Amino acid sequence: MPSTKARRDKLYREGRRPLSAPSKVFLHLTRRCNLECSCCWTDSVRERGGDELTADEIGSVFNQCEDLNVLIVCFLGGEPLIRDDILKILHSAAPRRFSKYLTTNGHFITGDVAAALKDARFGSVNVSLHGPADIHDRHCGSKGAFRKTVSGIETLKRHGLPVNIHFVLSRLNADHLDETLKI
Repeated sequence: MPSTKARRDKLYREGRRPLSAPSKVFLHLTRRCNLECSCCWTDSVRERGGDELTADEIGSVFNQCEDLNVLIVCFLGGEPLIRDDILKILHSAAPRRFSKYLTTNGHFITGDVAAALKDARFGSVNVSLHGPADIHDRHCGSKGAFRKTVSGIETLKRHGLPVNIHFVLSRLNADHLDETLKI
């Protein structure tokens, strides 16, 4: 894959300005989520609505991003990995020139998903972890959420994927930052 500089130089030779389009696209794959986190800013829902793009439509968005020379595509939700067709979407993203990042709660990270993320050369996977077990579970509104999140992180690490932890500071977890960093 050519460097960013090489791609920019090519654009100039073609008479196009490299930043004539967004450099970063935030692609919300779904509004659905399995959790009800107290800090969540999205209008997530439990059930699928009729407004989700199909995997083929998302592939078309990928084509448009490449045509516009978008540099980064961030995969978000709700919870993006809740989709039944997520492996197809990740497979479609694999050959794309743009950098790819994912934000997830980690609950749907399986070996197959981690392998697909690695094959698609995701720059990193951002996983939300809001404190030690009891605090994280209360924050997410789901008993056992911590265990599933940590299991997802461990699976990603076993597959050699870079993991970033997202921690939203709140009254609920402010006194537990040191414990969370140790985790």
